[in-house]
Amino acid sequence: MNSPSFTRSLFAVVSITASLVVATPASAASRVLTAGHNVFGQLGDRTRANRSVPTHVAIGNTAGALSAGGVHSLVEVNDIAFGWGNNGYQQVLPGTVTSYPIPQVITGLPQLTATASGQFHSLALFSDGTLKAWGANQVGQCGIGNFTTPVTTPTAVNLTDVVAIAAGLQHSLALRSDGSLYAWGLNDCGQLGTSGVNSSPLLVNTGGPIIAIAAGNFHSLALRADGICLAWGLNNFGQLGDGTTMQRNTPGPVALISNVVAIAAGGSHSMAAVANGTVRTWGYNNAGQLGDGTTNNRSFPVTVPALSSITMLAAGSKHSAAVNSQGDLFTWGNNDYGQLANGTTASSNSPMLVTGVSRVSHVDAGSFHTIVASSPTDYCAADIAPLEGDLIVNVSDLLIVIANWGPCTLPPPPPTAYCAGDLAPPGGGGDQQVDVQDLLAVITAWGTCE
Repeated sequence: MNSPSFTRSLFAVVSITASLVVATPASAASRVLTAGHNVFGQLGDRTRANRSVPTHVAIGNTAGALSAGGVHSLVEVNDIAFGWGNNGYQQVLPGTVTSYPIPQVITGLPQLTATASGQFHSLALFSDGTLKAWGANQVGQCGIGNFTTPVTTPTAVNLTDVVAIAAGLQHSLALRSDGSLYAWGLNDCGQLGTSGVNSSPLLVNTGGPIIAIAAGNFHSLALRADGICLAWGLNNFGQLGDGTTMQRNTPGPVALISNVVAIAAGGSHSMAAVANGTVRTWGYNNAGQLGDGTTNNRSFPVTVPALSSITMLAAGSKHSAAVNSQGDLFTWGNNDYGQLANGTTASSNSPMLVTGVSRVSHVDAGSFHTIVASSPTDYCAADIAPLEGDLIVNVSDLLIVIANWGPCTLPPPPPTAYCAGDLAPPGGGGDQQVDVQDLLAVITAWGTCE
């Protein structure tokens, strides 16, 4: 379950159900929206109610790296790591097993560039190419050289020069700047693509440099620099795309596709975007997650109709998402919990445009929830105010909101006017923390000043 982006030199790619790929910087204003299953608070909206429409997570409007796990989520905002949802293995916040419907700050993760969320474990990639892991580790999925579980604090993985990460159900992948691929964790279906002591990173033979990775429940994908998509692991529904349902323990090419530019791995299905902007899917299709208008499983890639200019992909347990070059979001597949974010709980075997979400810069899909970073054209007070009480907001985020202020219901303005200088600290340098209720009084009476 993860999302795309890259900070050091790969194509922007996405993946999910326990995976991630690169981390591109967010646009100037990117707020976090979630939809779907929420029993463990994995939507971060301060409730445990499922949501079928995109719901704003009140953690600021400059979201960067994000990922959705089985039942938890991770997001970076202003170099601060937030997590929420199920915490049974301390995969969100060390020191407790309480689930969190309210975003929690995770300390010790500075200069975060990418996250990856598995079923019950978490990965974090930093700007210096190092990597940390925490959470469930009974099969070595944290990659720290032992099977101690849970790993209660983010702990270094013995790899350097890492540029992309992915987390499957109980296995993990990492891509280094030289194009080499490493894997660790559960290997009962060959999902590591190699053999050895699986509690530490193992080099995977891919036949050439890799530029993107994705991890499904029990299978893995890698995009080679020559545009060939590789797949390995469990293949009971044809999710390896080689025309068979036979398990493969080492990487092999997906049939019938080339010039691949983005990949995603779901529970038991796979996705690829090719250079002409179209999308191919294969594997399990009981809920229409392949988007080909049927519910037939496919062991060879099929084209998803009515999609073009696609640049990002995400795949959940049984649902899929794609983003085009304009930032429009499309979803399809299982929708039992509203994870398609289209206002219904009706599943769809064809892509549907998600309304009310624009300029998407990141997308990821958990088992039954979806998370995006979106840059809306308009903001209102609800975008910075919490659902209850006050919230501390960084002034830099605030100015983005003000610059894009849109129509919404606000309290009556106070009798005097304010200006931006009233929010800045004395001397005009740096940011300061401002209470939202005080802030709203300033905004509603905004006036002119020199």
